[in-house]
Amino acid sequence: MTWDDAGQDDSLEARAEVLLGMDRLSKTQEARAVKVREAAPLRARRDTFDARRKSHRGLVLAKLNAERAGPGEKELPATLAETIASGHPDYVAFLDKAEAEFTRLAILEDEIAALTERINRDQRLLQWATVERYNT
Repeated sequence: MTWDDAGQDDSLEARAEVLLGMDRLSKTQEARAVKVREAAPLRARRDTFDARRKSHRGLVLAKLNAERAGPGEKELPATLAETIASGHPDYVAFLDKAEAEFTRLAILEDEIAALTERINRDQRLLQWATVERYNT
């Protein structure tokens, strides 16, 4: 890069940022922040998944018993109801959605880790470049 790459901002700070590659670092930090914002609600849902899963399964069980309830009808035995609920389309759809969210979260976490590594590397390079400039 050259001094002329600083663009419209002619300040010494802007020129130094261009020469040291801080623009790339800033863009990487911004990209990481976008990924972190996308991952945050997925992490929250992952952390509460078991409670939400049990709650959803309870709703499916209640729905099954309500559909079955009629004059003289008994509730399904618990083990049978659990088995039926496990394969109920509503419950399976809930699990499929959760699986897709967890997959996206795993991908995001990998991308965040890679961006974090790049940021750390670029910061070390910037530090080295700054020290080298003053030592030469």
